[in-house]
Amino acid sequence: MTEILLEGLEFYAHHGFYEAEQSLGNRFQVDLKIRADIQLTPGSEDLSKTIDYVQVYGLIREQMQVKFKLLETLGQRIIQEIRTHFEHITCVEVTISKFNPPISGLCKRVAVTSEWKLEL
Repeated sequence: MTEILLEGLEFYAHHGFYEAEQSLGNRFQVDLKIRADIQLTPGSEDLSKTIDYVQVYGLIREQMQVKFKLLETLGQRIIQEIRTHFEHITCVEVTISKFNPPISGLCKRVAVTSEWKLEL
């Protein structure tokens, strides 16, 4: 089993339930963990047999450009896109953090984690 992490991906996007969030935008961070059953032969350097994290980043970037009211929905869409493009995935976990959320107290960020696991 192989685990691939993309951590601290930062984006400026327009996600949020409230109209002001959608018009002004905000800073977001995405952390992603993928587990996959990757079987490389010793010495193999074949990128097509593993998870291309450059392509994963591109899929995340595309979804970050779409406006979502809920971070939960965004997380599920990211998972769906990754599962569609890569074989052998057994688990995908994505955490999306929104900095300076519109709450009435001091809060550096809020985060939502979504996960999908292969049912065996």
